[in-house]
Amino acid sequence: MNSDDFERGLSDRMKARAAELDRTTNPPPPLAALLATGQPTPRSSRRTTFRLGLTVASVAVVALVVVAGSFLLQKRPAAGPMPSATPSVTPSVAATSSATATPYPLWSLGSPPPPTPIPTWSPIAPSSTGGLTVLEPSWMVGGEVLWAPDGQHFAVISSGGGDKNVYMFDKAGTWVGEAPAWEAAWGGNDTLIVLASDPTSNDDFATAYIAHIGYNGLGTMQALPGRYEFLYGNGNGTVALQTAQGYAVWRNGSLLPEVVGDGPLSISSDGSLMAVEDPSGLAVVRTDTGQVVRSWPEISMGKYPGGSLSPDGRHLALTGVIGSPGNLVVLSVSDGKRTDLLKGGGVYRETWVGNDRMFAGDDAEAWWLLSLDGARTRLGNGGTAYRDGAISTQGWAALVPEASLGTVQITTSGKTSTVALPSPATGLYWSPDGTELVVTCNPDVLGRDAQVVLLRP
Repeated sequence: MNSDDFERGLSDRMKARAAELDRTTNPPPPLAALLATGQPTPRSSRRTTFRLGLTVASVAVVALVVVAGSFLLQKRPAAGPMPSATPSVTPSVAATSSATATPYPLWSLGSPPPPTPIPTWSPIAPSSTGGLTVLEPSWMVGGEVLWAPDGQHFAVISSGGGDKNVYMFDKAGTWVGEAPAWEAAWGGNDTLIVLASDPTSNDDFATAYIAHIGYNGLGTMQALPGRYEFLYGNGNGTVALQTAQGYAVWRNGSLLPEVVGDGPLSISSDGSLMAVEDPSGLAVVRTDTGQVVRSWPEISMGKYPGGSLSPDGRHLALTGVIGSPGNLVVLSVSDGKRTDLLKGGGVYRETWVGNDRMFAGDDAEAWWLLSLDGARTRLGNGGTAYRDGAISTQGWAALVPEASLGTVQITTSGKTSTVALPSPATGLYWSPDGTELVVTCNPDVLGRDAQVVLLRP
C-alpha cells in the first residue's frame, strides 16, 4: 500500500471515529465495527474548507501586489533567531478591507457593560441532578467548551437544531452571557472573538465581532475590519483569523496587520509564535511580523492536520503528516529534529503536559503519557479501552470507558474515582488550573437536548 492509499484509508477511519463521538442516535457500535464501515463523515476540523481556497488565494495574492497601495499587507521576512521573550507589540488594524478603525481596547470588569437589547436578559442558575451541576440552557448538540485564560468563565459553542450561539458561564456554572456565533475564541479574560453567520453572504467568509460577558446581539457587538474563514485561539487571549490571503492576529487587545501566508496550525501559550503551513512546507513564525523562526520544507500536512506548540514554544507536535499520518510527530523548534513519539493508526486529544511530556490516545483506545526522552506510561485500568480522555495541568486524567460511556473515571494523585453522568459523555474539558472539569453529554434519545455538566474532582 502506498502512502496515498494509506492516508486515504486512515482518513476514512478517523472520520468515522469523529462521527461516532457526535452521534445523536442510539449508542454507537464497538470501534472495530465502526472502522469497518468506512463512513465518509469528516472529523471535525476548522480547516475543512481551507485547502479548497489555495488556488483562489494564490490569485488573490497576485492581485494584491498590484494594488499594494490600497492594502496594508506584510510578507513573511527571512528566517531569524528564536525570540527569547514575548516581543513588544504596536497595536494596529488588519487591512483586509477598505474600512478603517482604531485598535480595540481589552474589555475589563470596570468598564460599563454593552447595551442590552430588548427583551431584557438575566442569568440562569444551574440545576442539581444526582449531585451533579447541570448547566442551563440545554442544547440540541453539545458543542466545544472554551475556558477563559483566568479560569473564571467558560463558553460553550452550541450547534445543531438551528442554534448557532456561544453561551457563557462563570466557574460556578451560572449562565452569564451569550452571543451569536458558530466559532469563537477568548480574546481576553472577559472578551470573546466570534464569527457569526451572515445570511446575506454567499461565500465561506464571515464578519468577526467582539463579544463581552452579558447578552450580545449583532447590533451591540463591535465588528473587526475584514472578513474571515475561520479562527484559532491559544486559550490565553491570542486569536489567529484566517483571511483570503493569509491571516490576521488579535493580540493584547488589538488586531495586528494581516500577514500573507497559509493558515495557522497552533499558537504558543504566550502568543509570540505560531505554526503555519504554506505551499513551501511547514514553519514556525513570529505572530507580530510573520518572520520565520524555523521551517521544515520536507514536511507536508494531509487533509486533516493538527498542531500544538509546547508551552515554551520549543517543540511542535503534529498529527496528519503525509507519509506517516497515523503518528504523533514532534519537531524541535531549536534544531529542527523530528521524533515520532507515538506510531499507529491514529492519534487523538494530543495535549502538552508541561514542556516535555504529552498526553494522547491511540487507535486501540489506549491513553498514554509520553515523554520526549522516550519514556511512556499507559493510563487507566490495565487493558481497558477508553473512548475519550483529557488531562489537566496538574496531571489529573479523565477517561471515558468504552464499556460504560455514561461514566467518567477521574484519577487524581494516584486515586481513581468513577462518576456517573446523566447521559453518555462526548467531550471532556479541564479548567486552566485543573480544579474543574466540564463534560458534554448526549442523551441519545430523540427529542431530548444535550447536556453540559460541571464537575469538581
